[in-house]
Amino acid sequence: MKRVKIVSKKRVLWPKCLLLETPGERASGLMFKGSASIPLAIPFPTTGRRRNALHSLFCPVFDAIFLDASGRVVDVQARVKPNRLLIVPAMPCKLVLEVAPGESARVKVGDLLSLERAKRA
Repeated sequence: MKRVKIVSKKRVLWPKCLLLETPGERASGLMFKGSASIPLAIPFPTTGRRRNALHSLFCPVFDAIFLDASGRVVDVQARVKPNRLLIVPAMPCKLVLEVAPGESARVKVGDLLSLERAKRA
């Protein structure tokens, strides 16, 4: 896991985010976590829609923000409830941000986001 920050137009939206890079990290995401207090950035190996669908089994309520390969927001799904088997983005995506409920209000479809290396404290 790497620490990154999520930025839009030079404005830091989430100063502390974890980039999940290994297959094991990506597969577990928010599973068995008590909350989505630290946002997770989960890249997919390829761009797609159904192939990059999520589930929320054993997850807390969270917001899902789907980005394409250029970092553009292509879908926002607020307050994803636990134990949903299939959460499919509206458009093909390359990465998903899993954030705390209500925090997806910071962005809208069409916004351009970037992940930048976070400085160690």
